[in-house]
Amino acid sequence: MARCWSSGRGCPKARLRAARTAGRPRPSLPRANWPTCWPRWAPSSCSTPTTSRSRIRPWPTRASAAPSSGSTTNAASARSAMESPAARRPAGPTGPYRSWTSPARWQTPAASRGASRCSRPHAHPMGGERRRAMSARRGCGLLAFLALFLLVACLVFAALSAGLVMTGELPAFEPRLTGLEPQPGFAFRPTTPITLTFDQPMDPASVESSFALVPAVPGSLAWNQDYTQVVFLPSGPGFEPGMRYRARLADGARAGLLPRTTRNAVEWGFSLPPLLADSSPAPGTAGLGPLPLLSARFNYALDCDATSQSFVITPPVPGSVDCQAGTWSFTPSVALAPDAAYSAGLQQVYLDGDPAPRPGPSWQFRTAPPLLVVDVAPGVDQLVADLWTPVAVTFNRPPVAETVEGRFGLADADGTPVEGEISWENGGTTLVFRPTGALKPLFSYRWRLEAGVQDALGFALAEALSRPFDTAAIVGVRDPGPDADVVSLTRPLRLSFTRPMDRDSVEAGLVLTPALQGEIAWEGDTLVFTPQDGWQGGTDYKVRLDAEVRDASGAPLAEALSWTFRSEPFLVEASVPAGEVLRLAQPLQLRFALPMDRASVERALVIAPDTPGELTWSDGDRTLPLDYRVYDKPKDGLTKNDHFRDLIAAAKRRGFRPRAVLFDRWYSSLDNLKQVRTCGWTFLTQLKANRKVDLDRQGYRAVALT
Repeated sequence: MARCWSSGRGCPKARLRAARTAGRPRPSLPRANWPTCWPRWAPSSCSTPTTSRSRIRPWPTRASAAPSSGSTTNAASARSAMESPAARRPAGPTGPYRSWTSPARWQTPAASRGASRCSRPHAHPMGGERRRAMSARRGCGLLAFLALFLLVACLVFAALSAGLVMTGELPAFEPRLTGLEPQPGFAFRPTTPITLTFDQPMDPASVESSFALVPAVPGSLAWNQDYTQVVFLPSGPGFEPGMRYRARLADGARAGLLPRTTRNAVEWGFSLPPLLADSSPAPGTAGLGPLPLLSARFNYALDCDATSQSFVITPPVPGSVDCQAGTWSFTPSVALAPDAAYSAGLQQVYLDGDPAPRPGPSWQFRTAPPLLVVDVAPGVDQLVADLWTPVAVTFNRPPVAETVEGRFGLADADGTPVEGEISWENGGTTLVFRPTGALKPLFSYRWRLEAGVQDALGFALAEALSRPFDTAAIVGVRDPGPDADVVSLTRPLRLSFTRPMDRDSVEAGLVLTPALQGEIAWEGDTLVFTPQDGWQGGTDYKVRLDAEVRDASGAPLAEALSWTFRSEPFLVEASVPAGEVLRLAQPLQLRFALPMDRASVERALVIAPDTPGELTWSDGDRTLPLDYRVYDKPKDGLTKNDHFRDLIAAAKRRGFRPRAVLFDRWYSSLDNLKQVRTCGWTFLTQLKANRKVDLDRQGYRAVALT
């Protein structure tokens, strides 16, 4: 007999749920062997339909249930229940029931559990137990519905979230800084904005509190519409040129959609180039030209008009301004004064797009001294002995060679130009003019430098320059000199030169007229010609040096040099002039200029009418004349010194060559001593006490102190 389970407790499903809740193992009874549980609308009968297998619930056989080891009463009750006719059922279409082990609480006697509801007469299908089962089912369904609703809601939320994440509308990670402009290495300007870009909307207040600049710069932050990008706009002068800045976005900046914050701080640095890249001339520069270029190169583009209006220069100088991008320059239109100090500057500099002015550069400089000639050679009134001497003109700084070479010239006294070559020495400061040929001796020259000479700076000579100079003679002292009279017949010809000479050219160029045999010797730079038989008495001689005579350097005489002199008479003096009345015993005395051949003189001497007498010779075949003067100053106005010098001159004319001239100290005046030395003689006298002498080669001292 099958039992109909109407309550949740007796239904196999309820048992399964109870076993699952209590953690017990699931019964292994096949589904086909379960008894049928009528639905709630079925009649209260205990028949077991077999037409609908889906409604049959097999019921386990009580006899097969394992008895609990703890109670024999329960096991006996189970056996008696299974052996009753109601417990015996025919085998279903699927075969006999299988046995399964039920929990101990189910193995209670049938009497304790009561009779089956189906066996109860007048039992209402909607009894209390069924109502409680239905209430439990309704509660379980509500919970299941709520659970299903929550599950669906979670799935929908997850799907929507996944879609938002996939489309990028909902961030999946914490906010990050994805963009930074300008990039590192960008040339910042004072007003360059800084742009920060995030990967999701941000909380403006949080980001603004996390952003900082060191050193601080005034400015404002501007956000885009979706709050993913913020721009820092400097205000006022903005970033200071030449400064280095550090920008930092601290960690903890919050996102705008989800409660997430940036994980790491971001810090970067940038620097601005200085306002002024370079300027010219440098402060304190000296030696500038008359038209210096004042220039300044900036690292930023300029507002040229506003910047140029702030330029000043002291003393004021007109000029032109050129401004292009970041380069500014000023060029004077008139020449600046030489050796003058100037100051100039841009009081304010306006950058392109920057409303705030900034201090500009300044210049302090000094122009160079004027171009001057500081030295010349040969000097003024200098007598030039070397006929190859170059002309040198030295400037205070190098001039431009092209402006000098065409303006320099050398000419002689007649205005004839002198050919030569120009070179530069001493770093280009000294012009050297070397004549192609030697200059003429004993001649005047003048060099001239025309105006217009300029230096590299642009300064020019204020005026033209000109300097004269003279050359020295090649021939010095000539003895006998020009127009010399009564030259001793034994006196040699002496030619002194002012420099070493080419002796061969001198000897070849020396011509005597009339020709005379003699011997040539050199005493240093002096040529000495000694006639072989002396000069002919009473004869005019002409001495000539050809123009080809050269000195040791090869400089020629350039012009022939000639002069004349006259020799003394052969018969110098007769003691009795002609026409005088002779005393009867008065001797006749003849003085000759040269030692005579006595025999020839005696043969040549004729006295008419014949007069007997004796010829005598003195002074080694010459007479020794006695010369004297009578001092009578009131009559002739001559002093004793005048008579002394006249006697010396007369002795010189006669050809005397004494070993010494002896006189007392009355005549030891300086002029008299010079007269004796000029003749080439030595004097022997007493000197006055106030005369200064150098007897021991230790310096000149008065005679009284020696």
